[in-house]
Amino acid sequence: MEYCHKMVLAALVIVGVWNAFNEGMVFDDAGKFLRKRLPKWITFPTFDCPMCMASVWGSIVWFNTGGNVTIEWFFFVVALSGLCKLVAIEWLNRP
Repeated sequence: MEYCHKMVLAALVIVGVWNAFNEGMVFDDAGKFLRKRLPKWITFPTFDCPMCMASVWGSIVWFNTGGNVTIEWFFFVVALSGLCKLVAIEWLNRP
């Protein structure tokens, strides 16, 4: 899979998961439950912060699409975090 395709796929996965845990969405109640019981260092990279989610979800997409542990993986996650910031904050106006 091409690098840019992986980036777009990962960004869509991240925004989708993040959105599913927002108020009024399908996992809203689960998100409230988990936010009360888990520390932020777990909730932020799994479902609460799109920029933080790039580390976990970006890695899942990277390795499931044939990526290896290389310097490209590091740059992919950093660039993905920036893309998620643009999508979530700049385009959707949701910090």
